[in-house]
Amino acid sequence: MGLPLRWVIILPMIVLLALSNIALITYVERTVSAQLMADLDREVHRAAVGSRIEPLPGPIDDYKPEQLTVSADGTVTPVERSSVFTPEEIAELVAAPGEIKTVGATPGYRALAVRDVNGGGSRIFALSLRPMAATLTQLRVTLVVAGLAIFLGTVFVLWLASRRVTKPVDALASAAQSIAGGDLSVGIPEMQQTRETRTLSLALQEMVNQLSSQLRDRDDALARAGRAAAEQKRVVAEMAHELLTPLTAVAGYSQLYERGMLTTPAAIDHAMSRIGAGAQRLTVLVQSVSNLDRAGATSRSSWDLVDLRHLAEGVCSDLRAAFSGRVIDLDVPAGECVVWGDPEALQQVLLNLGANACKHTPPGSGVRVEVSADDLAVEVRVIDHGPGIPVEAREQVFEAFYRLDRSPESGSTSGAGLGLAITRAVVEQHQGTISIEDTDGGGATVVLRLQRTPVAVG
Repeated sequence: MGLPLRWVIILPMIVLLALSNIALITYVERTVSAQLMADLDREVHRAAVGSRIEPLPGPIDDYKPEQLTVSADGTVTPVERSSVFTPEEIAELVAAPGEIKTVGATPGYRALAVRDVNGGGSRIFALSLRPMAATLTQLRVTLVVAGLAIFLGTVFVLWLASRRVTKPVDALASAAQSIAGGDLSVGIPEMQQTRETRTLSLALQEMVNQLSSQLRDRDDALARAGRAAAEQKRVVAEMAHELLTPLTAVAGYSQLYERGMLTTPAAIDHAMSRIGAGAQRLTVLVQSVSNLDRAGATSRSSWDLVDLRHLAEGVCSDLRAAFSGRVIDLDVPAGECVVWGDPEALQQVLLNLGANACKHTPPGSGVRVEVSADDLAVEVRVIDHGPGIPVEAREQVFEAFYRLDRSPESGSTSGAGLGLAITRAVVEQHQGTISIEDTDGGGATVVLRLQRTPVAVG
């Protein structure tokens, strides 16, 4: 594992600060030491020139110069205080007159030898380095204490600053870990500390939103696939049931004939009639399934402008002929109600809706077809006054093989149960909508809406 981000930020600064403090302390100590040494050398020169020295702050014994007289024959005579130099040090100083040197035991002296023009020998002047050493020691302690205080204070400030920077990053990292664990409900805090953290938080939130949307889409797709599989299974089961009933009848009458149980012409005629009815039923069922398969996949090459007013007029005429005992009213506007679509498929849609209204309502009840249009869509309403359709079944009636339990006074319940499924498939192919509402006074109203196509005048 790597270092935490906080240490990655402040550790180089701490090292740089420590090195800077050491360099500063060293520089100040050397500069002050050189300055003090230069001042001490000037005092030694002054003592040599004037044979006296100006008083300096500090203990008098430390600042009082040592004066030694060295005769021509090498005899050393202390002028003031006892001698602190060895013969070798004295010989070194005498051998280099006018040159200041550091001699003596630590901390030592700064000493200068000059020629004695009167006695023919040399005179040595020296000042102790002890006061300067004490000053430098005190300065060093002060610099170290001050440097350490500044160092610790700066580290503390850096720590606080790094915490302000890394705290939002830690929060985002924690949120990212939760997201990686599959928890997309975690909220991404919106950071305002810096532009970078704010950009990062917004980008992470956008990523979470997109991921959530993709997961929702995936779940929806899986749910739709599950529903489609269940619907397919149901359709297959219903289709098998629908096929089994007429096939059973056909097989049964065939077996009766083979066993010689149909002994009279009347019995044989009845059996053949029922076999024919079963075959007809199978034909209708197969054609209905084929129509359902083709309903949503018709080629648009056959599409054209269709005026639903004229289409509704023709359908109502056909319904009046097929259901002569019904009163079928038509209400259309004066203006055109043109859509773009397949004329035959749309005619079949209106015919299915009208036939359902006639078949599944009590005999003698009226059916009304209304066509209207606004700026965006053309609406066709097929209104009946039968038992109506329960709200919970209004989506299911558009499923294949679905049938409502009709009351005795309603019409026939025969059919494959595919008419409304075919109708919805055609409407969806035309990007329209179809729904069911209650009719005022009782009954059901099927509402069909298709996108209107403007027609140029002239």
